[in-house]
Amino acid sequence: MRKKVLIGMLVIILSVFIFAEDSYKKPPREIIEIFNNLRSGYMKIDNIEKRGAEINYRHMVDLKTISRKTVELAGEEISPVLNGPIEKYPYYDIKLYDFKKSSVNKINIDEETVVRDFILSPNNKKYAFSVSTDDGIKIYAGDFNSGEYKQIENIRLNDSFDADNFFWIDDKRLLIKAVLSNRKERPQKGEIPSSPVVEETKKTKSRMRTYTNLLKNEFDKKLFDYYFESRIVIYDTAQKKIKKIGSPGLYDHVSVSPNGKYILLEEVKRPYSYRVPNYYFSKDY
Repeated sequence: MRKKVLIGMLVIILSVFIFAEDSYKKPPREIIEIFNNLRSGYMKIDNIEKRGAEINYRHMVDLKTISRKTVELAGEEISPVLNGPIEKYPYYDIKLYDFKKSSVNKINIDEETVVRDFILSPNNKKYAFSVSTDDGIKIYAGDFNSGEYKQIENIRLNDSFDADNFFWIDDKRLLIKAVLSNRKERPQKGEIPSSPVVEETKKTKSRMRTYTNLLKNEFDKKLFDYYFESRIVIYDTAQKKIKKIGSPGLYDHVSVSPNGKYILLEEVKRPYSYRVPNYYFSKDY
């Protein structure tokens, strides 16, 4: 009888230990308080005599963010759902400052909203920010005086290149790299490679550099084309209209002339490399 009791107690102890291992552990309360203390934000000021914004960001990565799947392509690590990199430290609190009026206006953003980036228009009359969702990255545009904002409908931001992906041309127009609205289904990997991986040094020694997340095969090239191709559009906040610019392409950097009439596009072209990231690939202008 005594042996049965001891065996039963041992089974219970082991069961508790095993199930405890499956759950997330928390550090002591003092450590939690240190991590939960809000850190100071930073000021985004384009013209110190007029207006600016105070931006606070989250300093810890949540489980949902860590759990998102990613693909590694040409030096970048992006989320297929977001069509861009995962924002590990998003903004959560934004305040608009009018220095002449000595006024502060807080933008009402839900705690669950994952704000990736925030930009002010040239004369600080408008603002815009991007948000990670389960249906891609959405863009919102707002008025500085009222603080109110609205989502730009039918647009998903292509944030794959992680540079010049949306910005103000003037106080009315936003330039955006958008995911193609008619994009087909993601390419599927076949069991048999479509071609071998061929590299050539032309009988000379090849200098080897160390980079991460490089392309590895033809299928990776197809994925690179799929996720990095975008359509350049201009959104007019006054008329609420979207204007498409040129043809879809793998646009890396985009810039606008000072008068806002001309756009310079930097487009990545094949052949792609297995040895270097995308910023060393061939480009057209």
